[in-house]
Amino acid sequence: MRVWLLLGGVGLGAALFLAFPEDGLGQAVTFLVVNGAAFAALLVNAHRIRERFWLLLIAGEALYLTASCIWWLYPLAFGPLPYPSPVDALYLASYCLFLLFVSRLLRTLSELQQGAWAEAVAIALGTGALLYALLEATLPSLRFDLAWVTSFAYPLVLVLMAFWAARALLASSRSAFVLLILAWLTAELVGTAFFVVESADGEAAYRSVPSLAWMVSYAALVAIAFHPEFGRRPTFAATPQRRGSVLVALGVITSLPLAAIGLELHRAGQHEGLITVGAAAAVSFLMLRRTRQLASDLRVEREQAAKLRELTEALEHQALHDSLTGLRNRTVLETTLPDLLRGHDGIGRIALALVDIDNFKSANDTFGHVAGDEILKAVARRLASVCTAEQVIARTGGDEFCVIAHVATTSEAEALAGRLVTALDEAVSIEHIEFRVQASIGIAVSDESISAIELVRRADMAMYAQKTRDGGGHTLYSCELAAEIEERRRVEIEIGVALEHDQLAVHYQPIVSLSDSSIVGVEALLRWDHPRHGLLAAGSFIEAAEVTGHVRRIGQWLLATAASQVVDWNDRTGAGLTLFVNAAPVELLNAGYPEAVGEILEAVGMEPWRVSVEVTESALGRDDKAIGLVLTELRSHGLRIALDDFGTGYSSLASLASAPIDIVKLDRAFVDGISQDARAFALATSVAELSQSLGKKVIAEGVETAAQVAHLRAMGCELAQGYYFCRPLPAEEIEAMLRDQGPIVAARPT
Repeated sequence: MRVWLLLGGVGLGAALFLAFPEDGLGQAVTFLVVNGAAFAALLVNAHRIRERFWLLLIAGEALYLTASCIWWLYPLAFGPLPYPSPVDALYLASYCLFLLFVSRLLRTLSELQQGAWAEAVAIALGTGALLYALLEATLPSLRFDLAWVTSFAYPLVLVLMAFWAARALLASSRSAFVLLILAWLTAELVGTAFFVVESADGEAAYRSVPSLAWMVSYAALVAIAFHPEFGRRPTFAATPQRRGSVLVALGVITSLPLAAIGLELHRAGQHEGLITVGAAAAVSFLMLRRTRQLASDLRVEREQAAKLRELTEALEHQALHDSLTGLRNRTVLETTLPDLLRGHDGIGRIALALVDIDNFKSANDTFGHVAGDEILKAVARRLASVCTAEQVIARTGGDEFCVIAHVATTSEAEALAGRLVTALDEAVSIEHIEFRVQASIGIAVSDESISAIELVRRADMAMYAQKTRDGGGHTLYSCELAAEIEERRRVEIEIGVALEHDQLAVHYQPIVSLSDSSIVGVEALLRWDHPRHGLLAAGSFIEAAEVTGHVRRIGQWLLATAASQVVDWNDRTGAGLTLFVNAAPVELLNAGYPEAVGEILEAVGMEPWRVSVEVTESALGRDDKAIGLVLTELRSHGLRIALDDFGTGYSSLASLASAPIDIVKLDRAFVDGISQDARAFALATSVAELSQSLGKKVIAEGVETAAQVAHLRAMGCELAQGYYFCRPLPAEEIEAMLRDQGPIVAARPT
């Protein structure tokens, strides 16, 4: 709207200018207001400048407006201006800045027609010849003073303007924006050329042709200032050379010298020479006619080129966009993101958000690929509803998306990620079923001189961190987070070779009978003798084993090693021990887990009833149906199931009756306060009695004091383990304890 108002104002100013008396105050004010409006349009849009050469245009227009003010107002107040004057210096300086601006703008020579230099030089020389013919009588003799330099400077500037106008005209590929530049430069050239010729006799006069030409140049400046490409290097549309451009160029090239020669012959009185000029003109027009015929013959070729261009654009769009969602594809991370990082002006930063749909695979497997495609389309629409037109959205993988945005602060980036999470959290209706999308978002914000690869790596690390926190939210990259993730990934790599390098070990913690404090069983606890960190408990690396898929092999090694050790102890000491082994949910859900356990026990010669597989309460709550089937199958093979850390997870007391478990291990949270708090003792007693009434054995964990032992005995608990009895120890130290206590007969479950 603003640009049309300004253009309308320029047009109105041109009409008023012609209506006022010539060289009067009305014309002066109108002309300066219109000129000032063009300068104001440039200033208003100066904040959009990304390429510094645009400052040449603004500086040149500032000098031009200053010179115009003096040129118009000085004669009204003080009389005619002297020649030459400072006004001439200002005008010439402004033209020099304009020429520098245009040369920088069009310096991408690979985008210009190869022959454009020759044609442009020919037009410039023709312009010079015509100007010389028109101004020869008025040019001062050679004397190298200020008046002589000024008199020759104006025609020289016009020749250079003609050269660059021709370069823009003959561009083999150009955009509408470049045509606006051409219109401005041509209008300025025409107006100035007419004015120089009219003023050649020393009597300056502002007449209709130069004035209207200048008005057109100001209108073009307004349009340039509000164009989307203002302040940047213009894009060049790959379009074939236009026939009109060639014909205009050829016409100008042939007409200008002929006009100059004809004018000289007329002034010299050699009228017979005009016949030669006429013949040359006729030949020139015949050449133009032949050129038009040639252009017509090339029309088919141009049409084929247009079809090829359309096909190329379609293929390019296909290569850069995702066919399902219509969003950009992963190429934005390789092209757009580096360009944004290089091109942003240092005010603010570039934020990259990587979005991963956590539960997409489950939905895709459950509802099918068609429903999965609908989910991806819904995600794309919701991301687009949150983001602005300036922000870039792309689908970078199967269920992965990214958003690239300019942000002022890190807080603004986090706010954007929060909006993305909220938008994606709404349920998607699939086959009349409400499916709730859960997304993990990692976000990273650029700093000075960061590369696109590094920014993607940081966002990926943040997304990885969010996924390990059970997804459904966003995480911002930080140096502390990077160190944590790097260490976690290093552990994931190192855990893969821990078995081959004999770095894994088994420690055993005794299970003690509270009736006589004898050892009746052991819990096998995995340890890693890490080369850098020393002896590590399983909690510090089992998640890495699950992520990398090594947990199954490690679990089988742990069971085989511990079972073989217990068989050996039982054979040599007569201890009659039972074995407790932890199993991760991922391990239980591996196909063939019960069969693998049976094969291992058979290979080492251990009775299945002596082995208890421990599962956590949280594992049952996460996927109780699938895991319950596995536990039931294990029990059918004779193994016992122990519910570990009871009281810390998702199960209720009522679930004890239906869960396929034989042993309840009371978490230390029940045990800690039983010797000091009557309510804690009553609660632990109730849980133990309920479990026993359901036919479950009870083992108290985390026992650390004699008072706790006394209270456990009082509440009827039979078995316990904890630091009060023994810490987890290597096999040789447990064996020494077994020799000291003598043989124990473990009761086989009925």
